Amino acid sequence: MRLGTKLLNGIIVGLILSCAIPLATRGQNVAELDDYGRWVNGVTEPWWFPEDVAKEAKAEVQSRWVRLGVEAASQDDGWTGDYFVGGDTHGSYLRLGRTGFVVFRVNKCEASVMGFSYGGVVQSSTLIQLLPEKTEHTSRSHGHNNQPASRYLPVTWRTAKYLVPEAAISSFGDYVAGLGEYNDPNFSLIDFAPFFVKSMNREALGDIKESKTNPTAQHFVAPVVPVEYERFIRKPIEAQIIARGKPYVRYDPDNEWWNKLIIPVTVDAGRAHGLKPKLVLHILDGAVAEEKGELVLITKVNLRTASGVH
Repeated sequence: MRLGTKLLNGIIVGLILSCAIPLATRGQNVAELDDYGRWVNGVTEPWWFPEDVAKEAKAEVQSRWVRLGVEAASQDDGWTGDYFVGGDTHGSYLRLGRTGFVVFRVNKCEASVMGFSYGGVVQSSTLIQLLPEKTEHTSRSHGHNNQPASRYLPVTWRTAKYLVPEAAISSFGDYVAGLGEYNDPNFSLIDFAPFFVKSMNREALGDIKESKTNPTAQHFVAPVVPVEYERFIRKPIEAQIIARGKPYVRYDPDNEWWNKLIIPVTVDAGRAHGLKPKLVLHILDGAVAEEKGELVLITKVNLRTASGVH
């Protein structure tokens, strides 16, 4: 049975992109509104602008957003286009063109703009640099005043394109390996994008679906990053279950639906492979279908073997 720390690459990417898939840009006018007076932005549900945003400022950022959308559609070099970072309740939408960028920070629960930034951009094959000209926070920001980073690395992983802050490339290395802060069994259940990921077309989404259902597609694929940053990319820890103990039930006194069947196991990886107590391994291909997607929590580590519970 094959196990690994990685978070089933395609599964996580697929979850992330469910928030980021754009509606087709319809060549809308800057002031196109829906029946409720919300701005039809072309990437997701229409947004409200708080009343404290000046009309001139709103018109300028909307104009740039639409212009960059047309520019990206006509001059797509693989990196221009729309990106998303965030989760179900809050997120940032980046539109990147050859000549500039716009970022909207949005309260998705209220469909309201919390702030925005725009400016110029300098691009190369190894670095995309944002040059902000204006940043504005609205009365709806609720303290969410995070500024976009200024220097991003263009990274390709499987079929997805990411803009990874240069200072966060080590964290991205943990992300793709399922290590560090991403070695959390709950992380794979959260619809959250920790890095800007580009909106995807139907063909790319088909590749993601394949990676979720085809075990052969779940082998680790290293991201393509600028050469000088390759040292930050980590490989997942992989192991095989080589022995099983007697199963037992861990009862939940408050809710029987949360009872767990526990199986003590031994795996053929240990300290020499980077395993530590409390690390979680994801079962990637089990003897029975129900095992796939389940977990092994490591409890004791030897040099080349470790004990845990499935």
